[in-house]
Amino acid sequence: MASSKFKLIPLVILSFFIAGLYSYPTQADELKSTTNIGSVFDIVGHIGLKNAREKGLTTAVNKKVTIEDNVITFTESLFDGSKIYIGYIIEPIDTLKVGPDRNGFLDVGISINNGQIGSHSFGVSETRLNIGMYIGMFEVQLSDEYSLPNSFLLGLQSYKDQSLYLELPVERKGHHYSYFITKEKEANDYSLYYDKITFFPTAIEIKYREVMDYESLNSQDPHILSFQIVDDQGRVLQPLSSGGGGRIKGDKFISNSKYYFEPLKKTPKTLTVKPYFVDISTHQPKKVKKKWKGKAFTLSQGKMGQLKILTVEENNDIVNVTYETKGYHAYQQAMVLWIEDTDGNEYHFDEAPKRIEGTTNQYQATFRSMSSIDGELYLNTVKLKKPNYVNEFEIKVQFVNNSF
Repeated sequence: MASSKFKLIPLVILSFFIAGLYSYPTQADELKSTTNIGSVFDIVGHIGLKNAREKGLTTAVNKKVTIEDNVITFTESLFDGSKIYIGYIIEPIDTLKVGPDRNGFLDVGISINNGQIGSHSFGVSETRLNIGMYIGMFEVQLSDEYSLPNSFLLGLQSYKDQSLYLELPVERKGHHYSYFITKEKEANDYSLYYDKITFFPTAIEIKYREVMDYESLNSQDPHILSFQIVDDQGRVLQPLSSGGGGRIKGDKFISNSKYYFEPLKKTPKTLTVKPYFVDISTHQPKKVKKKWKGKAFTLSQGKMGQLKILTVEENNDIVNVTYETKGYHAYQQAMVLWIEDTDGNEYHFDEAPKRIEGTTNQYQATFRSMSSIDGELYLNTVKLKKPNYVNEFEIKVQFVNNSF
């Protein structure tokens, strides 16, 4: 078993790191005012939030507060039983007085119905629309010990200005289904316990525990335990975020964690959970670059596999690239693609690539603000290391009810 070789980093330290791997800023310069933005979750939210918004699971908030010559409008909330999401827009009162320092606008304390909530996590995802104007969302996740009512007021107490306190309405909407797994995998000084899989409108949640010798945390090479999830149709699901907490008990370190993946339209017949180690070394991967000449070609990704560029479609300042992955981790491979012009300027997609409906390994990535490219463009990727799958910890879960 690889646990005697690799150092496992507790997930509580890495929750924001993992989420950040799959968060890309949206280039929405064409949005000039709050009147034509629509849902915040459609702009800065992941695929699960967009799915929930389309199902009508958001609750209108529309509350405003002024902090340091900026108006923050809290637009909407969403809670399906997993995390609490709040959308917001920040606008300067006077664009001529926009300063570079925005730190602390969302430096707030959290309460539920004016009561303390104990241990929780708080994360922010944000992008700039134009001068001084930002759009974003924050998410709150409480510990399993705290049971939330179906409707409540989420209190925000500003640390920058103690006189500022705001309550935002939140309502639980949508159905979720949980399946208890209770499967244990052991090897040497490490144990992995799969507890439960829950299907939320915003995500598929996998709850698990890790138990390891405390001394081994500091005696091995640093690696992160991650998961690839494959459904019964062979689709590799998009990871959204992860997080957890841990404690020392005797000579053991025990962590309780949750990993979130893209939601599916219906419960699959099976899900295969494939743990693997992520190498967090700082080596510089080798870039692979090729000019688009109107015909399909292949980009090598080293031991990981390859990308096959199928089509490149240009429409005004938008470029859509359709491509196919072949290798050991379809989604991870799909994420490593960008465009360069003849001067070497880089252009990155503004949201995670979308898997093409009806396929298992074909994706489309959209690149915006491409008007500066005149003619030639180059597709780029890098050579990646093959995931170190821990085959003895892999499980396949069958579900009796395969529809919501």
